[in-house]
Amino acid sequence: MLLYVMRHGPAQDRAPSGYDADRALTPEGRELANRAARELGRRSGSGIVRVLSSPLQRARETADLARAVVCPHGVVDLRKELLPDGAPPLTLIRELVALGGDSLLVGHQPKVELLIQELADEAGQRALPFGFRTAMIVGLQVVSAPIGGVLPVGRFPLRLVLDPREAPTS
Repeated sequence: MLLYVMRHGPAQDRAPSGYDADRALTPEGRELANRAARELGRRSGSGIVRVLSSPLQRARETADLARAVVCPHGVVDLRKELLPDGAPPLTLIRELVALGGDSLLVGHQPKVELLIQELADEAGQRALPFGFRTAMIVGLQVVSAPIGGVLPVGRFPLRLVLDPREAPTS
């Protein structure tokens, strides 16, 4: 299975409500998220069967934009495991591996980068020298079945590093 991990697009510095959870994407954030989604759709052949997102506004908006392109008949599954704080969601990854099919996760720093560092092989861990930028997508080839129910971390090769700032604009 291919696991795509996406950081939400650029968001407002402050939400009108004052709550961080309510920060929406900026116009640039929407454009970069759309550009990343289009390029992911082109490269993945739309083989993505599910989209999961943090419940925070900026991640939900990014996931909705991506889902419309890469999984148009699906819905976005909101998951607390993708909130910014806490450990990488390895239990969630095990669930996805058991379900099969390619998946897109949309979340936040530092969790998205920590997840890639946890799962990627040594070469993959060196592939993000400048960090995990907003609206960026990283794809990993994950084994089809955990060994003895345990996810063998640190062993999965990167298959994609997509920065929409470098993707075609049309």
